[in-house]
Amino acid sequence: KIAKSLNNFSAYELRGAGYGLGVLEGLKDAEGKYLGYLNSARIKAPELIRCLKYFLIDESVILHGVRMSREIHRRLGSLAYNVFCRIVFGVRNRDINGNPNIFSRENYKRLNLKSTDSMIDLELLYKANYLTIPVVEVPISDYSRYGGVSTSNLKTIFRLVREVLSYCIKTRIFP
Repeated sequence: KIAKSLNNFSAYELRGAGYGLGVLEGLKDAEGKYLGYLNSARIKAPELIRCLKYFLIDESVILHGVRMSREIHRRLGSLAYNVFCRIVFGVRNRDINGNPNIFSRENYKRLNLKSTDSMIDLELLYKANYLTIPVVEVPISDYSRYGGVSTSNLKTIFRLVREVLSYCIKTRIFP
């Protein structure tokens, strides 16, 4: 109903589930010269505008946000994940799941992203590295939530471990 009453707004229901699926569907339907995705519960407008200004300096890069302050348990979990991905995939970025991620349509086509789960961020950085697309990391200082509560819990950690092991098998063992 809302989409029909507003210009330049669209809504659709996805068949399936997964963070990456939502990202891929949004990117597929986007019509702009520049594309990107972000955590809309945490990225504030001033941070996004600053990131877009950095990106426009050199549109050949991928701009990748890096969360600068996080709770200690989240920081430790991210550190373990980032170290694992550095060792296994050669991804040397400081914060693999940081955002926003902004890139040109040309780089989007080159990346050919496929992950429909939480591995979409890892896939983006892994393929950028493989394709030698420069990734510019921009610090995101305010990553606090607008409201609501995080749905991350122990179950989320186990799901992430399962997904990263599956991605490892798909890309490293049976490519």
